[in-house]
Amino acid sequence: MQGLTPICPYCGQFSRKVGGDAIYPHRPDLYHKTFYQCAPCDAHVGTHPGTDKPLGRLAIQICESGALHD
Repeated sequence: MQGLTPICPYCGQFSRKVGGDAIYPHRPDLYHKTFYQCAPCDAHVGTHPGTDKPLGRLAIQICESGALHD
């Protein structure tokens, strides 16, 4: 089990480990952070500092109105 990336709850695909620049290209202060991202769904989750352990589940960004964010 060790080394597997989280599975996306939306599409069932394995996520991939990426840097913060892939998730937040407009936030240079997050480039050094590690995230898991599902490419088909664009769901993502950060990791605990200094580890590859996910902070929770992959999630899709939603606006305050409840609509999916483009």
